[in-house]
Amino acid sequence: MKDEEAAAFVAQLRAGKRFVTRFQEEEWGLTYVGDGRYHKWSRRLDQDSQETLTEAVLLDLLTTHYRYDVMVARLHD
Repeated sequence: MKDEEAAAFVAQLRAGKRFVTRFQEEEWGLTYVGDGRYHKWSRRLDQDSQETLTEAVLLDLLTTHYRYDVMVARLHD
């Protein structure tokens, strides 16, 4: 994902959208919790995890590992 696309995706999270997806046995998502922090969670058959990311960390994660078209298609109100 390009920097501009990541910024647009994060802006949609700040505006109240949620991201949720499932790939094989893993479901995970992102939500904005305020003060420039984002909640990332995942559920797998054998393990659940949760973490809070700063906006800078989330932007880096998005630009390094994800495609905008795939991520934006899974945003929900």
